[in-house]
Amino acid sequence: MLEDLNVYQILLALLIGVAMGVLYFGGLWLTVKKVFIKKKTAMLFSISFIIRLLVVFGGFYYAISTGWIPALLCLTGFFITRKILTIYKKPGEREMEL
Repeated sequence: MLEDLNVYQILLALLIGVAMGVLYFGGLWLTVKKVFIKKKTAMLFSISFIIRLLVVFGGFYYAISTGWIPALLCLTGFFITRKILTIYKKPGEREMEL
């Protein structure tokens, strides 16, 4: 099964996972940052959660439909992004500028 994939498909699956991770965890970071500014925090969290979840579920659904190896590579990219972002933005440090 792995021999059916070329290098570009492997990198594309990893990059899609990284992009989904940036959208999900970056969106979460922006939502938490805006909680102190906005008044309707429950609605902000709910809408943000639904949008982030739909994007990630859609991406993983597409990755799973292409095969289990691209799905695992996509998941790997997603968790690599999570680890990088948690290392980059540690609690108590200066705010990350976007």
